[in-house]
Amino acid sequence: MNAKLINVGPGGSKHHIALERLPVVIGRGAAADIRLDDRWLSRLHCRIDKVSATLVVHDLGSKNGTLVNRAHVSEEILMPGDKLTIGTGTFVVLYDHRPEEVQDAIDELVISEASSLDDGDNTASMLNERDNAAASLDSGDSTASYRDAT
Repeated sequence: MNAKLINVGPGGSKHHIALERLPVVIGRGAAADIRLDDRWLSRLHCRIDKVSATLVVHDLGSKNGTLVNRAHVSEEILMPGDKLTIGTGTFVVLYDHRPEEVQDAIDELVISEASSLDDGDNTASMLNERDNAAASLDSGDSTASYRDAT
C-alpha cells in the first residue's frame, strides 16, 4: 500500500511522511517508528494500522489526543482525504483505497467460514444468491428480500 501523510497544518511545510511499513507508531519519543519534534505529541502518540485495504488510527493514551476531521478519537478508520491532527500538526491522509479488496477479503472469510461447516451447504451457491439479491435490490425490484437470498 502506498500511503502517506501530507503536512497541511498552519505554518506547516508541505512535507510528507511516507507510511512504508505498517503498523507504524508516531510520537516524539525514541521508541516511536516516526519521530516528530513537537512538544505537544506524546512519546508514543498514535499507531496507524492497515486493516484489509483501509488505514486505522489508534490513539495510544496521548495527553493531547488524536483528532480525525476535528473530532477526538480513540480509534478511527482513516479514509483518503481525512485530516489527522496530532500535536500541533495536521496531516491529510493519502493512500490507494480499493473497496473491491475489502469485498474480496469478506468473500474469502465467508468461504472459509462456510467450508468449515459440516452441513453440506454449497458456498458458491450462497455467494451467487447473495449477489443476485443485491442485483435485484439495485435494480429497484421491490419483491426481492433477504429471505429470497437465503
